[in-house]
Amino acid sequence: LEIQATNNDISRYLQRRIELSSRLRNCIKSDDNLKQLIVSTLVERSQGMVVLAKLHIDALITKTSVKAIHNALETMPKKLDATYYLIMARIDEQNDDDAKLARRLLSWLTYSARPMTVAELQHALVVDLQTYSVDKDSLIDQEMMLSVCGGIVTVEESSSIIRLIHYTTQEYLERIRETRFPLARLDITLACLAYLRGRGFPTGVCTTHEEWAKRNAMFPFLNYAGRYWTAHVSGEVEDATQKDILDFLTNNSASAIAAQVFDLVEFGTGARTYDPENRMSVRIQKGFHLVAYFGLPNTLTVLITMA
Repeated sequence: LEIQATNNDISRYLQRRIELSSRLRNCIKSDDNLKQLIVSTLVERSQGMVVLAKLHIDALITKTSVKAIHNALETMPKKLDATYYLIMARIDEQNDDDAKLARRLLSWLTYSARPMTVAELQHALVVDLQTYSVDKDSLIDQEMMLSVCGGIVTVEESSSIIRLIHYTTQEYLERIRETRFPLARLDITLACLAYLRGRGFPTGVCTTHEEWAKRNAMFPFLNYAGRYWTAHVSGEVEDATQKDILDFLTNNSASAIAAQVFDLVEFGTGARTYDPENRMSVRIQKGFHLVAYFGLPNTLTVLITMA
Protein backbone atom coordinates (compact mmCIF):
# COMPACT_ATOMS: atom_id res chain seq x y z
CA LEU A 1 0.00 0.00 0.00
CA GLU A 2 1.49 3.33 -1.08
CA ILE A 3 0.86 6.08 1.48
CA GLN A 4 0.93 9.50 -0.15
CA ALA A 5 2.30 12.53 1.65
CA THR A 6 0.38 15.79 1.86
CA ASN A 7 1.51 18.80 -0.13
CA ASN A 8 2.51 20.49 3.13
CA ASP A 9 4.72 17.51 4.05
CA ILE A 10 6.46 17.62 0.70
CA SER A 11 6.79 21.40 0.85
CA ARG A 12 8.52 21.23 4.24
CA TYR A 13 10.80 18.47 2.97
CA LEU A 14 11.79 20.51 -0.08
CA GLN A 15 12.42 23.67 1.91
CA ARG A 16 14.69 21.73 4.24
CA ARG A 17 16.63 20.27 1.31
CA ILE A 18 17.05 23.74 -0.18
CA GLU A 19 18.38 25.05 3.13
CA LEU A 20 20.95 22.25 3.22
CA SER A 21 22.21 22.89 -0.33
CA SER A 22 24.80 25.65 -0.61
CA ARG A 23 24.34 25.75 -4.39
CA LEU A 24 20.60 26.31 -4.21
CA ARG A 25 20.95 28.83 -1.39
CA ASN A 26 23.41 30.86 -3.45
CA CYS A 27 21.15 30.80 -6.50
CA ILE A 28 18.13 31.84 -4.46
CA LYS A 29 20.00 34.88 -3.15
CA SER A 30 19.98 36.37 -6.65
CA ASP A 31 16.33 35.52 -7.36
CA ASP A 32 13.84 36.21 -4.58
CA ASN A 33 11.06 34.20 -6.21
CA LEU A 34 13.15 31.17 -7.09
CA LYS A 35 12.68 29.30 -3.81
CA GLN A 36 8.90 29.49 -4.02
CA LEU A 37 9.00 28.49 -7.68
CA ILE A 38 11.12 25.43 -6.88
CA VAL A 39 8.85 24.34 -4.05
CA SER A 40 5.56 24.90 -5.87
CA THR A 41 6.75 23.23 -9.07
CA LEU A 42 8.16 20.19 -7.30
CA VAL A 43 5.09 19.79 -5.09
CA GLU A 44 2.94 19.74 -8.22
CA ARG A 45 5.21 17.36 -10.13
CA SER A 46 5.61 14.99 -7.17
CA GLN A 47 1.89 14.16 -7.03
CA GLY A 48 2.06 13.26 -3.35
CA MET A 49 5.07 10.94 -3.73
CA VAL A 50 8.04 11.80 -1.54
CA VAL A 51 10.31 9.61 -3.65
CA LEU A 52 9.53 11.73 -6.71
CA ALA A 53 10.12 14.93 -4.75
CA LYS A 54 13.48 13.55 -3.61
CA LEU A 55 14.54 12.61 -7.12
CA HIS A 56 13.57 16.04 -8.46
CA ILE A 57 15.36 18.01 -5.74
CA ASP A 58 18.41 15.74 -6.14
CA ALA A 59 18.51 16.77 -9.79
CA LEU A 60 18.22 20.48 -8.97
CA ILE A 61 21.00 20.38 -6.40
CA THR A 62 23.48 19.63 -9.19
CA LYS A 63 22.63 22.83 -11.10
CA THR A 64 25.14 25.66 -11.06
CA SER A 65 23.10 28.69 -12.14
CA VAL A 66 19.66 30.27 -11.91
CA LYS A 67 19.11 29.68 -15.62
CA ALA A 68 19.99 26.00 -15.29
CA ILE A 69 17.48 25.64 -12.47
CA HIS A 70 14.74 27.33 -14.52
CA ASN A 71 15.48 25.08 -17.48
CA ALA A 72 15.34 21.99 -15.28
CA LEU A 73 12.03 23.04 -13.75
CA GLU A 74 10.50 23.57 -17.19
CA THR A 75 11.50 20.12 -18.45
CA MET A 76 11.00 18.15 -15.24
CA PRO A 77 8.84 15.05 -15.89
CA LYS A 78 5.67 14.30 -13.96
CA LYS A 79 5.86 10.52 -14.23
CA LEU A 80 8.15 8.22 -12.28
CA ASP A 81 9.31 6.20 -15.27
CA ALA A 82 10.28 9.36 -17.13
CA THR A 83 12.17 10.55 -14.06
CA TYR A 84 14.02 7.26 -13.73
CA TYR A 85 14.84 7.38 -17.44
CA LEU A 86 16.46 10.80 -17.00
CA ILE A 87 18.39 9.59 -13.95
CA MET A 88 19.77 6.64 -15.91
CA ALA A 89 20.74 9.02 -18.69
CA ARG A 90 22.59 11.23 -16.20
CA ILE A 91 24.38 8.17 -14.82
CA ASP A 92 25.55 7.30 -18.33
CA GLU A 93 26.81 10.87 -18.83
CA GLN A 94 29.32 10.56 -15.98
CA ASN A 95 32.95 9.78 -16.69
CA ASP A 96 33.54 6.22 -17.87
CA ASP A 97 34.74 4.85 -14.53
CA ASP A 98 31.83 6.28 -12.54
CA ALA A 99 29.25 5.21 -15.12
CA LYS A 100 30.67 1.68 -15.25
CA LEU A 101 30.67 1.41 -11.45
CA ALA A 102 27.09 2.69 -11.25
CA ARG A 103 25.87 0.20 -13.84
CA ARG A 104 27.53 -2.70 -12.02
CA LEU A 105 26.11 -1.60 -8.67
CA LEU A 106 22.61 -1.23 -10.08
CA SER A 107 22.82 -4.58 -11.83
CA TRP A 108 23.76 -6.30 -8.57
CA LEU A 109 21.00 -4.53 -6.64
CA THR A 110 18.48 -5.41 -9.34
CA TYR A 111 19.42 -9.08 -9.67
CA SER A 112 20.54 -9.98 -6.13
CA ALA A 113 18.64 -12.90 -4.62
CA ARG A 114 18.39 -11.14 -1.27
CA PRO A 115 19.31 -7.73 0.20
CA MET A 116 23.07 -7.28 0.46
CA THR A 117 25.23 -5.38 2.90
CA VAL A 118 27.78 -2.78 1.88
CA ALA A 119 30.63 -5.11 2.85
CA GLU A 120 29.21 -7.97 0.79
CA LEU A 121 28.86 -5.81 -2.28
CA GLN A 122 32.28 -4.24 -1.81
CA HIS A 123 33.88 -7.69 -2.01
CA ALA A 124 31.59 -8.89 -4.79
CA LEU A 125 32.52 -6.00 -7.05
CA VAL A 126 36.29 -6.45 -6.86
CA VAL A 127 36.92 -10.20 -6.56
CA ASP A 128 39.58 -11.07 -9.14
CA LEU A 129 38.31 -13.71 -11.57
CA GLN A 130 41.83 -14.91 -12.30
CA THR A 131 43.40 -15.09 -8.85
CA TYR A 132 40.13 -15.63 -6.91
CA SER A 133 41.28 -12.99 -4.43
CA VAL A 134 40.14 -9.63 -3.08
CA ASP A 135 42.67 -6.83 -2.86
CA LYS A 136 41.68 -4.73 0.14
CA ASP A 137 43.10 -1.65 -1.61
CA SER A 138 40.54 -2.16 -4.38
CA LEU A 139 37.48 -2.01 -2.11
CA ILE A 140 35.12 0.78 -3.12
CA ASP A 141 34.13 3.30 -0.47
CA GLN A 142 30.47 3.43 0.53
CA GLU A 143 30.16 7.13 -0.26
CA MET A 144 31.60 6.51 -3.70
CA MET A 145 29.00 3.81 -4.29
CA LEU A 146 26.19 6.18 -3.41
CA SER A 147 27.56 9.19 -5.26
CA VAL A 148 27.70 7.54 -8.69
CA CYS A 149 24.13 6.18 -8.64
CA GLY A 150 22.15 9.36 -9.19
CA GLY A 151 20.43 9.39 -5.82
CA ILE A 152 18.53 6.12 -6.30
CA VAL A 153 20.65 4.02 -3.93
CA THR A 154 20.76 4.31 -0.15
CA VAL A 155 22.23 2.50 2.86
CA GLU A 156 20.23 1.57 5.95
CA GLU A 157 22.26 2.69 8.95
CA SER A 158 20.97 0.02 11.33
CA SER A 159 21.77 -2.96 9.08
CA SER A 160 24.28 -1.60 6.52
CA ILE A 161 21.97 -2.97 3.82
CA ILE A 162 22.55 -1.17 0.52
CA ARG A 163 19.40 -0.94 -1.55
CA LEU A 164 17.40 1.03 -4.08
CA ILE A 165 15.53 3.96 -2.54
CA HIS A 166 11.98 2.82 -3.32
CA TYR A 167 10.04 -0.18 -4.52
CA THR A 168 9.18 1.74 -7.71
CA THR A 169 12.91 2.05 -8.41
CA GLN A 170 13.22 -1.73 -8.11
CA GLU A 171 10.22 -2.27 -10.36
CA TYR A 172 11.54 0.12 -12.99
CA LEU A 173 14.99 -1.45 -13.09
CA GLU A 174 13.55 -4.96 -13.17
CA ARG A 175 11.56 -4.00 -16.26
CA ILE A 176 14.63 -2.77 -18.11
CA ARG A 177 17.36 -4.93 -16.60
CA GLU A 178 17.64 -7.50 -19.38
CA THR A 179 18.43 -4.82 -21.94
CA ARG A 180 20.21 -2.42 -19.55
CA PHE A 181 22.39 -5.04 -17.81
CA PRO A 182 22.57 -7.95 -20.28
CA LEU A 183 25.68 -9.51 -18.70
CA ALA A 184 24.66 -9.06 -15.07
CA ARG A 185 23.80 -12.69 -14.28
CA LEU A 186 27.03 -13.84 -15.90
CA ASP A 187 29.00 -11.25 -13.91
CA ILE A 188 27.35 -12.28 -10.64
CA THR A 189 27.82 -16.00 -11.26
CA LEU A 190 31.51 -15.63 -12.05
CA ALA A 191 32.07 -13.42 -9.00
CA CYS A 192 30.40 -15.98 -6.73
CA LEU A 193 32.41 -18.90 -8.13
CA ALA A 194 35.69 -16.99 -7.93
CA TYR A 195 35.04 -15.97 -4.33
CA LEU A 196 34.25 -19.55 -3.30
CA ARG A 197 37.54 -20.69 -4.81
CA GLY A 198 39.46 -18.07 -2.85
CA ARG A 199 42.84 -18.93 -1.43
CA GLY A 200 41.71 -17.85 2.00
CA PHE A 201 40.05 -21.24 2.55
CA PRO A 202 42.95 -23.72 2.44
CA THR A 203 41.41 -25.90 5.16
CA GLY A 204 38.10 -26.45 3.36
CA VAL A 205 35.01 -26.60 5.58
CA CYS A 206 34.99 -25.20 9.10
CA THR A 207 34.84 -27.73 11.92
CA THR A 208 33.64 -25.41 14.68
CA HIS A 209 31.09 -22.64 14.87
CA GLU A 210 33.79 -20.24 16.07
CA GLU A 211 35.90 -21.00 13.01
CA TRP A 212 32.90 -20.39 10.77
CA ALA A 213 32.09 -17.06 12.44
CA LYS A 214 35.68 -15.87 12.01
CA ARG A 215 35.74 -16.89 8.35
CA ASN A 216 32.41 -15.21 7.66
CA ALA A 217 33.66 -11.98 9.23
CA MET A 218 36.85 -12.01 7.16
CA PHE A 219 35.05 -12.86 3.92
CA PRO A 220 31.68 -11.06 4.00
CA PHE A 221 30.64 -12.12 0.49
CA LEU A 222 31.07 -15.82 1.33
CA ASN A 223 27.57 -16.12 2.78
CA TYR A 224 25.90 -14.82 -0.39
CA ALA A 225 28.24 -16.57 -2.84
CA GLY A 226 27.82 -19.99 -1.25
CA ARG A 227 24.08 -19.80 -0.81
CA TYR A 228 22.97 -18.04 -3.98
CA TRP A 229 25.47 -18.69 -6.78
CA THR A 230 23.04 -21.13 -8.39
CA ALA A 231 20.20 -18.58 -8.27
CA HIS A 232 21.86 -16.72 -11.14
CA VAL A 233 22.72 -19.76 -13.26
CA SER A 234 20.17 -20.83 -15.84
CA GLY A 235 19.89 -21.23 -19.58
CA GLU A 236 22.59 -19.39 -21.48
CA VAL A 237 24.42 -18.41 -18.27
CA GLU A 238 24.87 -22.07 -17.34
CA ASP A 239 26.27 -22.77 -20.79
CA ALA A 240 28.54 -19.70 -20.77
CA THR A 241 29.97 -20.49 -17.34
CA GLN A 242 30.08 -24.27 -17.64
CA LYS A 243 33.87 -24.48 -17.59
CA ASP A 244 34.00 -22.25 -14.50
CA ILE A 245 31.27 -24.29 -12.82
CA LEU A 246 33.07 -27.55 -13.60
CA ASP A 247 36.38 -26.21 -12.31
CA PHE A 248 34.60 -25.13 -9.14
CA LEU A 249 32.69 -28.39 -8.64
CA THR A 250 35.71 -30.59 -9.22
CA ASN A 251 37.55 -28.61 -6.57
CA ASN A 252 36.44 -30.64 -3.55
CA SER A 253 37.38 -27.95 -1.07
CA ALA A 254 35.46 -25.19 -2.86
CA SER A 255 32.31 -27.25 -3.44
CA ALA A 256 32.34 -28.44 0.18
CA ILE A 257 32.61 -24.84 1.37
CA ALA A 258 29.62 -23.88 -0.80
CA ALA A 259 27.63 -26.79 0.61
CA GLN A 260 28.52 -25.79 4.16
CA VAL A 261 27.49 -22.18 3.57
CA PHE A 262 24.16 -23.32 2.15
CA ASP A 263 23.70 -25.64 5.09
CA LEU A 264 24.33 -22.99 7.72
CA VAL A 265 22.44 -20.20 5.97
CA GLU A 266 19.43 -22.27 4.97
CA PHE A 267 19.00 -24.35 8.10
CA GLY A 268 20.97 -22.40 10.69
CA THR A 269 22.98 -23.71 13.58
CA GLY A 270 24.25 -22.38 16.89
CA ALA A 271 27.55 -22.95 18.64
CA ARG A 272 26.05 -25.56 20.96
CA THR A 273 24.19 -27.44 18.23
CA TYR A 274 26.88 -27.38 15.55
CA ASP A 275 27.49 -30.94 14.37
CA PRO A 276 29.88 -31.05 11.41
CA GLU A 277 29.43 -34.80 11.02
CA ASN A 278 25.73 -34.53 10.23
CA ARG A 279 25.54 -31.56 7.89
CA MET A 280 25.08 -31.17 4.17
CA SER A 281 28.70 -30.10 3.68
CA VAL A 282 29.78 -33.56 4.86
CA ARG A 283 26.96 -35.56 3.31
CA ILE A 284 27.47 -33.97 -0.11
CA GLN A 285 30.91 -35.11 -1.14
CA LYS A 286 30.71 -34.85 -4.92
CA GLY A 287 30.07 -31.90 -7.19
CA PHE A 288 27.26 -33.65 -9.03
CA HIS A 289 25.29 -33.86 -5.78
CA LEU A 290 25.28 -30.07 -5.63
CA VAL A 291 24.35 -29.77 -9.31
CA ALA A 292 21.49 -32.22 -8.95
CA TYR A 293 20.24 -30.54 -5.79
CA PHE A 294 20.17 -27.09 -7.37
CA GLY A 295 18.92 -28.21 -10.77
CA LEU A 296 21.63 -27.55 -13.35
CA PRO A 297 20.81 -30.21 -15.97
CA ASN A 298 23.43 -29.37 -18.59
CA THR A 299 26.26 -29.34 -16.07
CA LEU A 300 24.99 -32.54 -14.47
CA THR A 301 25.09 -34.29 -17.84
CA VAL A 302 28.71 -33.24 -18.37
CA LEU A 303 29.72 -34.32 -14.86
CA ILE A 304 28.15 -37.74 -15.32
CA THR A 305 30.06 -38.27 -18.56
CA MET A 306 33.27 -37.27 -16.77
CA ALA A 307 32.73 -39.73 -13.91
